[in-house]
Order: sequence, then structure tokens, then C-alpha cells
Amino acid sequence: MAVGRCEVIDEPAVLRSIRSSWDPSPWVGGQRHLYLRLRWHTLTARVVGGDWTPGTMTPVRRSL
Repeated sequence: MAVGRCEVIDEPAVLRSIRSSWDPSPWVGGQRHLYLRLRWHTLTARVVGGDWTPGTMTPVRRSL
């Protein structure tokens, strides 16, 4: 989960940079013309799934 302030990206130079380097595509059908920037100050994660068994999947590495 990311917590922070979200803002619309509307600067033409920044939009050109995003579209030329890595233009994200929506995971649902259709076109999206809104680009958002999240300036997060807190970032947390959870492990989703069952027990981890060595050799079955890559473990999540956490920095302290």
C-alpha cells in the first residue's frame, strides 16, 4: 500500500517522456488519457498466498 499525494501529470514535456519511454497500458480494455503521479511517503507490503517452501518460489526481500 502506498500512502501519499496524487496529482495529474499535464506537463507536455513529461507526458512526451512517459509516452516515448514506457507508455503504461490499462489492464482493462479501452483507452485512458489520464496520467497520475503518486508522491508517496509510506510504502508497505504484504505476502499474499500460502506458506513459502524453499525452492518453490522466490521469497520477498524486505529492507529494514
